[in-house]
Amino acid sequence: MILRPAVNVIRSVLTSRIGSMAGLLCDNELAAMGKNPDTLSTEDLDAYIMRLVEAVSPLLGRTKAREAGNEMSAAALSVLYGVEGGTGGARVHKFKVVQAYIIYSDGRLIAHNAEAEDSGLDKDIVSSMLTAVQNFVAESLGKDDTGALDELRYGNTKILIARETDVSMAVVVTGEQFEPVRTFMAQALKDVTRLYGPVLKDWSGNLAVVQGIQYYLDVLCLSGPIPLEAVEMPVEAASPSPHGGTAEETSCSDSINVASELEFYGGFIRLKIGVKNRMSMVITNVTLRISYDEGAFRYDHVEPIFDFKGGDVLLGNIGAGEKKSMALFLDPLICMDSYIDGLLTYRDASGNLDTVKMKRKLVSVVCPMLFTNGEMNVAMLKRMVEAELHQQDTRAFKIPPDMTGETALAIARAAVGRHDLKMIREFRRKGEPFAAELWFHARIKGREEKVVVRTSIIKDAGVMELFVASESLLVITGLLAELRHDVSAELEKRGLPKESLQQITDKNALTEVLNRVPLLMQGDPAEFPPGETEQR
Repeated sequence: MILRPAVNVIRSVLTSRIGSMAGLLCDNELAAMGKNPDTLSTEDLDAYIMRLVEAVSPLLGRTKAREAGNEMSAAALSVLYGVEGGTGGARVHKFKVVQAYIIYSDGRLIAHNAEAEDSGLDKDIVSSMLTAVQNFVAESLGKDDTGALDELRYGNTKILIARETDVSMAVVVTGEQFEPVRTFMAQALKDVTRLYGPVLKDWSGNLAVVQGIQYYLDVLCLSGPIPLEAVEMPVEAASPSPHGGTAEETSCSDSINVASELEFYGGFIRLKIGVKNRMSMVITNVTLRISYDEGAFRYDHVEPIFDFKGGDVLLGNIGAGEKKSMALFLDPLICMDSYIDGLLTYRDASGNLDTVKMKRKLVSVVCPMLFTNGEMNVAMLKRMVEAELHQQDTRAFKIPPDMTGETALAIARAAVGRHDLKMIREFRRKGEPFAAELWFHARIKGREEKVVVRTSIIKDAGVMELFVASESLLVITGLLAELRHDVSAELEKRGLPKESLQQITDKNALTEVLNRVPLLMQGDPAEFPPGETEQR
């Protein structure tokens, strides 16, 4: 089938909405599909219109863009199935659709449209009559006959009939050359079965869950503007519940569930999110936009690996009844209370764009109140790090080539010195390249938990390290965030740009830092003489 006339009428409809830029937009979307008006197929037409709707949504808004999409669909189908003649030729209607019905297998009416609002016929009686006639013919011919009634005629009027397992369509037409209508009917029923099959299998009669089926008759009859609600998909998933019975009715937003949970994990804020598709059809182009204060958190990574672009996690498609889960790791930059918001966007099986909000999450990164008390020596320090304080984490920064090791050590010392931490020992490597460690100890007020902090400068690797060990991940997360902020403050105090020390986020580079054996662990602490500075 040649689709150039349909493409031309789509362009005309869009031009009436957005003006002269419609032509360029249509050409761009065709090119993006790798098509042109002469190579576009009927299977591509819906996708083409959906792309145009998406493209004009920022210009028109979602509601008006969908209205334009409905108008483009109706106009294209009018050209393809209700009109004869090519571009520039006279177009003559060869048939007229008078009425159309979609009927459940037991005779109940699912959807109806008519050329005239008051046709004088009771549509429910007509649908029951058509079902009875089909059943009578089938029984009269016998079960062995594989045929089915596909047409009734009275005078110049015909009733065309098509069937699928749980649903049938009947269209009252006048005129001639009805094959385009039969083609449309067959494709429409296939779409209905694909999209609504689980709902129709044991349909309760609730029209709300099948209201989207009305769309096909509205397009076929072209009896005026297509209502927006006609293209909405079911608001209820009538597939069996895993606990027995039938799944409960839900609102449209409840059909897509976004669950979330926060926890402290390895010095990070870990936001765990699960997206459950509770509808009876696939959702596509699923994207989760995470919004947070970039002054409070730094994005580190997401598990499992999804594309992350500009705050958007691209989840792809989620099938009916399926769930996708992810964990977003955020590195806290300072102790503070801050909110994390999420907005899920997706397209339903009809291409309509919809959204679901994630419940807002409050993150409290608390800096512990520290105090120094009691005796501490190197042997005790080593034992705590190796055997007692199992929660440990580090932050590493790249030292610029023009910064000396002594300067870097002074910045680290001053940053830690902003807190009530007692320095236990300083270790230095003899000779070059420069390497030094400062070890600190404190307790947490009100909890009596122990904290060990180490700052390391490894000049040959160009690394400054801040290491914290404690019994609590909450303490580690808060203290590392505060120490990072303190390093920035010390840089500013010295008239140096805050960007002078860039945080190392590469996983391989961080692993090398973590695997390095500290100077403290390179000898027997019992051999260390008293004193605050040791040469190693």
